[in-house]
Amino acid sequence: MHARRKFVELENIRAAEYKTALGFIASLYQIEADLAGANLAEIMRVRKEKSTKIVDDYFHWLRSFDGSPILATNSKLRNAIKYSLDREESLRVFLRNPELQLDTNHLEREIRPIAIGRKNWMFFWTEVGAESLCLAQSLIRTCLLQGVNPREYLIDVLQRITTREHSPDEITTLIPRFWKEEVKEKMNCPSLAAVKKASSFLG
Repeated sequence: MHARRKFVELENIRAAEYKTALGFIASLYQIEADLAGANLAEIMRVRKEKSTKIVDDYFHWLRSFDGSPILATNSKLRNAIKYSLDREESLRVFLRNPELQLDTNHLEREIRPIAIGRKNWMFFWTEVGAESLCLAQSLIRTCLLQGVNPREYLIDVLQRITTREHSPDEITTLIPRFWKEEVKEKMNCPSLAAVKKASSFLG
C-alpha cells in the first residue's frame, strides 16, 4: 500500500505512469480477493502461476526507467520508483509464503491504538518498563490477529511457564499462532472450559 501511495501522488502529474503502476497493483489485489477462503496450497499455486508474473512485470517496468531523463525532472516519479526498487525483496516475500498477506495494512491497524495511546503516556519511568509494555502490547495484538482470546492465552501460557511444562527449546510453540494450532488443540493442556473458568475468576 505504501508503494501504491507513492504512485497515487502522481495522478495529476504523470497520469500514464500512475495508471500503469496502479494497474499492476490492482491486478494483484484482485487475485487476492479471488483467493478469499482458499487453503494455503491453493494460494501458493495461484500466486506462483499468476501473481509472480505480475510482480516480475512490475519490477521490469520500473527498471525500464533507468537512465531516463524523466527522472531528472520529476522527483516524485523518481522517488516512487526508488521506493519499490529499494524494497523489492520485501515486496516479493508474499510470493514465497502463502500465510502472508499482500500488504501490512492489517498490522498497521493493530498498532494504531498504540500510536494514538502515546498521547496518554508521554513518558515511561524506565526503559525496561517501556520495553515490557511494547512486548505485552505486541503479544496481545498478535493474539487478536490470530483470533485468540488474549486472556485465555495468557492464563494458559503463564501456567505452562510457571510449572516449567515447556523447556526453553520449545518456548516458540507458545506463540499465539502455534498455541492455537498445536498446543491448545493437540497437546495435554488445560481444557478451554477450565481456562475460561479461570479467566472469569480473575475478572
